Amino acid sequence: MKQRGFTLIELLVVIAIIAILAAILFPVFAKARQAALASGCQSNLKQIGTAVNMYTQDYEETYPTNRSSANLPAPSEQAFLSPPNAAAQLQLTFVEGLDKYIQKASGGDSASVWICGATKVKYPTATGVIPGFGDSRVSYGMNFNMLEETEGTAKFPAQTLLFRELGIIGQSYTVGRPPSTGAKPTKAFLVDADNWGLLQAQRTVHGNASHILFVDGHVEKVSHDLARAQNLRNDCPARVGAWAACENNDPQKPKIWYTP
Repeated sequence: MKQRGFTLIELLVVIAIIAILAAILFPVFAKARQAALASGCQSNLKQIGTAVNMYTQDYEETYPTNRSSANLPAPSEQAFLSPPNAAAQLQLTFVEGLDKYIQKASGGDSASVWICGATKVKYPTATGVIPGFGDSRVSYGMNFNMLEETEGTAKFPAQTLLFRELGIIGQSYTVGRPPSTGAKPTKAFLVDADNWGLLQAQRTVHGNASHILFVDGHVEKVSHDLARAQNLRNDCPARVGAWAACENNDPQKPKIWYTP
């Protein structure tokens, strides 16, 4: 008995059904992948927070530094990492200072903790390779104002930024350095042109939001819209001269503090 094959119309119907299913499922899979990446990046910051706590216990309750040289009188806004297997550490960076504590907190893998899986752009070179120094391997920046400070300095620990995502894979970079004591940082928090290449195209790694580790240890996903230029205030309640990004232009609701 001769078997009947599929007709052209039947084949087209099957193809149409497959196309419809693909159109429905692909966005779902993409969102699931983005959610998994975001969860990983959030977990990284929590482990960094645990490492900071371990570090401060060993160093008289003092936060890490970030110096290009031990001879410098003050911390640096940016510092290059030492090359792998260097005989001596070239820099006194918060990254290298926290590395061994992150290894303890993560079970021995510090490299993956320093990189947010959703971040792909390397800085300051396209390859991340810098002759004479270590390769770019860090997706998180520390609050410059907390370098070498002691625990208890922050008056609003649940609102004071300690680390945040940079939107790049870079070196030992800090964020929020003010041009003078108590003044607003030269590069505003999560605005289009940020300290280290966080441009508009890189602001969507987590759906127009970034994760922040606060001084009290909690991690929160914060919308970039919160800190647009019109929401940057100089009159939020805090110590004299402190600067903050205030929620909904309301000086009574300070959301993110840079200055302790």
